[in-house]
Amino acid sequence: MFQRLMYLIHLTTKGALSVPGRTEDTLKEHREFFSCLKSGDGDMAYKLMIRHLMMPLTMHIAE
Repeated sequence: MFQRLMYLIHLTTKGALSVPGRTEDTLKEHREFFSCLKSGDGDMAYKLMIRHLMMPLTMHIAE
């Protein structure tokens, strides 16, 4: 599973972070994810992580 996630990250990061404002949005998403983990809300953390990982694919920029 970890290798799949790393592959997805590799495929999508370069293109996604080239979109203006995406870096700031990414940081916000990371903070929200961390907040859920810290508060023990695993279900919401999972949902946020999936949405975060799929974001570049919905932006139609994946290479």
